[in-house]
Amino acid sequence: MTAPARTLTAAEVADALAPTGPYRAVFDASLDGIYSFDLEGRCRYVNPAAERLFGYPAAELLGQNMHELLHATHEDGNPYPYHECPMGVAIATAGSGTAPTSAESGFWRADGTYLNADWRIQQVFVDGEVVGAVVKFAVVEPAPSEDDLGRALAANTDGFVGTEADGTVTAWNAAAEEALGWTAKEMLGRSFLDLLVVDGTRPDLRGPLAELVSRDGADFPLVVKDMRVMRRDGTEAELEASIARVPWAGGSRFHTFLRDVSALRRAESSLARSEAMYRLLVAASRDVISRHTPSGDMSFVSPAVEELFGWTPGDLIGRNLAHLVHPQDIDDLFVEVLGGDGGSGGEWTFRVQHREGHWVWVESTSTVIRDDRGRVSEVLVCSRDITARRAREAASQQDSKLESLGRLSAGLAHEINTPIQYVGDNARFLSEAFTDLMGLVALYRQTLTAETAVPWSERLPAMQAAERDMEIDYLESEVPSAITQTLAGIDRVATIVRAMKTFSHPGHDEHVPADLNEALTATVTVTRHQVHQVADLELDLGELPPVRCNIAELNQVFLNLIVNAADAIEETGRHGLIRVATRVDGADVLISVSDTGGGIPEHIRAKVFDPFFTTKEVGRGTGQGLPLARSVVTDGHGGTLSLDTEPGVGTTLTIRLPIAGAASSSDGGPDTEGGA
Repeated sequence: MTAPARTLTAAEVADALAPTGPYRAVFDASLDGIYSFDLEGRCRYVNPAAERLFGYPAAELLGQNMHELLHATHEDGNPYPYHECPMGVAIATAGSGTAPTSAESGFWRADGTYLNADWRIQQVFVDGEVVGAVVKFAVVEPAPSEDDLGRALAANTDGFVGTEADGTVTAWNAAAEEALGWTAKEMLGRSFLDLLVVDGTRPDLRGPLAELVSRDGADFPLVVKDMRVMRRDGTEAELEASIARVPWAGGSRFHTFLRDVSALRRAESSLARSEAMYRLLVAASRDVISRHTPSGDMSFVSPAVEELFGWTPGDLIGRNLAHLVHPQDIDDLFVEVLGGDGGSGGEWTFRVQHREGHWVWVESTSTVIRDDRGRVSEVLVCSRDITARRAREAASQQDSKLESLGRLSAGLAHEINTPIQYVGDNARFLSEAFTDLMGLVALYRQTLTAETAVPWSERLPAMQAAERDMEIDYLESEVPSAITQTLAGIDRVATIVRAMKTFSHPGHDEHVPADLNEALTATVTVTRHQVHQVADLELDLGELPPVRCNIAELNQVFLNLIVNAADAIEETGRHGLIRVATRVDGADVLISVSDTGGGIPEHIRAKVFDPFFTTKEVGRGTGQGLPLARSVVTDGHGGTLSLDTEPGVGTTLTIRLPIAGAASSSDGGPDTEGGA
């Protein structure tokens, strides 16, 4: 009993008509057009050559009825019935055998032109059942004459070698002669394999060539990627060869096209070494190197991420960087580091969450890669852990503050000591004067009492003598003066204390509106002793609105600039002038500190903002004043600190601060920092 025929699934039909694996590669590489179709005439596969010849992309052919699209009419416009089309014939004769059907007809291209072609159609069977057909075709063109062929081969930039089936050379063009050094006269009639091919590679070639000779219907050329050939000068050349069998006088010959790929292979080898070196450097780097999509998804992370942040590369591939970044840093990170479609990369400092949960400070440099249309295709980011460095910077900043406060304290002690000294002297004088006056009062009381035995005529001379002994006229003039001086001294001390209170405004992270003129006045007051010995200090304060800032940090900046100005003047050996001025400039305020010191020489101007750079003698400066001032102004307040100097004339440092505060345009308030 015969089993009923099994019904094929759509997937089985699709697999049968769409080549896979090495067959797909062979079909895709064919110079002839190839496509397949099912029993309903719908295209199931089309190779690149067919796409080029038809003028249609594969997406517009797959699933379409090929007869209706390409063969609906003859060239003269008459209908082309399906039963006359080779496609229809292939299906109609399915039961008559599996031999391929050949024909010559035409097809309509996408641009409306009509081309004649040789067709070869083969039915496709699965379990004895026809499921469709494969069509191979080539455009019919007038055969070139021998002269045309000779001229074409002579002009070809690839080397051309014609050989008999046994390898004897029958043709050798100029490109082959130039590439290998052998002339056509030297090569014709000689064995190509025995003469030129390097000994070790001959066996690898003889097998495929023998197969090419014996193959039925040798439609596809043999491609040899790495053929090593000996040049006439004894050097080796690495060639890529395409060998095709062509009919000749009842037999076959081989046409071989040679291309020298020695330079290409060297370049590939160099590229491979370079890539290996790149991978080695990435793997060995202590910085974390990562690749991101424009939206921030990670496609690669170097191994250093585990040591720095506790995550393995596998933990992070496919995750978005935003998931690890501190919420306060996300907006700035995506603008400055990832950049988006309009970004260009840059540098930024932000916090990344360690796998154990704590935050790690990171400094990153990003590079934006764009496609040929200018759109961001990828972002490369190099990140390093700067948590320890930030701690050192904080300690250094504290040292700088302590240095400034140390110098400030000595000056304040002198400023307070002077008024306190004459307040004390006057107080002692007033105490002595008070004792004397109270003695005089006691004499008056004793003399004027009614019970005394001294006659009235003697009492007045006694009191006058006592007043002369006490120098009452001197006390009458000096006591008021001592009181006035004492009150002035007390006022001076009170002024200094108020200035110290303003200057030492308690630090906090929040930026709040502050009076910069008041802060500058207080700073000038507490630095007066350091300044007045070397320079006069002039204030030119314009009318300023409240500025959103951290006033404690800015007070430290003002102090550093004024002290630096005094030091610059002191180095000249002459008394100078320091001028502090403020004014409004649009949405900003400008604070300038000018001195009449010696200016800054050209060769060190670029270094004055470098950490630890100083021209002062050992013990007088740490080289941190100006770098920290710039950091406070630029990083902390979104402003600028600029330098204008002229040797022999002086220097002006100008601070520009936004009145509304840092980052006001993006988030309506200043930047704040959370705990790391």
